[in-house]
Amino acid sequence: MPRVRFSFALFCLLLLAFGIIAPASAAERVVDLTGSDGTKLKATFFSAGKPGPGVLLFHQCNRQRKVWDGLAQELAASGINVLTLDLRGFGESGGIPNDKATPQEAQEA
Repeated sequence: MPRVRFSFALFCLLLLAFGIIAPASAAERVVDLTGSDGTKLKATFFSAGKPGPGVLLFHQCNRQRKVWDGLAQELAASGINVLTLDLRGFGESGGIPNDKATPQEAQEA
């Protein structure tokens, strides 16, 4: 349950931060996030070029954040700020995927 609360809080914080302080250009930018256990997570921010609504896109199954690039660019062009994220152990993010973690590793993450 604490993990869900942390994820939801991180999601809200990112939407607020990226929606308010969006850069002036509509370019995409790779960003590094750090989990509470120190795991480095990779994400890409697609700016709409102005403050406004935002969406967070997670990849499916054993994919990575880049599968959302086309949609993210279209959303940014229509005025929606987008953050795509490689989940733990996928794409360029560090760590062990949750489905491969031992119970102890899952508890610590």
